Amino acid sequence: MAEKTHSLITQTADSYQDASAGCHLPVSISASYHARFLRSLVSNDIFRGQRPERERHENGMPIDPRLQGIKKTAAIDSHLLKELYN
Repeated sequence: MAEKTHSLITQTADSYQDASAGCHLPVSISASYHARFLRSLVSNDIFRGQRPERERHENGMPIDPRLQGIKKTAAIDSHLLKELYN
């Protein structure tokens, strides 16, 4: 599945690159940028796929508990709000 997705993204990047060759400057720069961006997405995904399973999900940054769907008490919520806005 990933190979098919990578192939489609790469084909789209190639189309953007081809379009950038025959366009005026502002459009050319934009199309070229999109081509590079799409290729970087594929490269990063391939690189991550080569890493061991454990390392793929660890980035050294703890996840904010507010984003994990953990129920908190009103006191904790109040404390976090004060911390954010002070």
